[in-house]
Parts: sequence; C-alpha cells; structure tokens
Amino acid sequence: MGITTSYYGMIELGVRNPSLDVAMDIANYYNTSIEDLFFDNISSMKTGHIHK
Repeated sequence: MGITTSYYGMIELGVRNPSLDVAMDIANYYNTSIEDLFFDNISSMKTGHIHK
C-alpha cells in the first residue's frame, strides 16, 4: 500500500485520517468499500444494526 505500519496503526486508532488514495488502497486490499471501513455508523444505519 505504500504506507508505514505506524501510519496504518494511527489510521486504525482514529488518530490520523487517510487520503482518499490511501483509503481506496486499504479498501481494495481488504476487498471491501471505503464506507464499510471508515463509516461504520453509516453502514449500520443502512442495515438497521447500530453499534454502541
């Protein structure tokens, strides 16, 4: 993906927000959408399952 493990960890923790290109690379790597990775509340609202 072209990013460091440290930067990836910060993205996971919500400390940093990835650029659109990096977000697309991560989504493609995990074979999912950007929305599913970074917008869990929006995905949950679509399915009716809201996580607290």
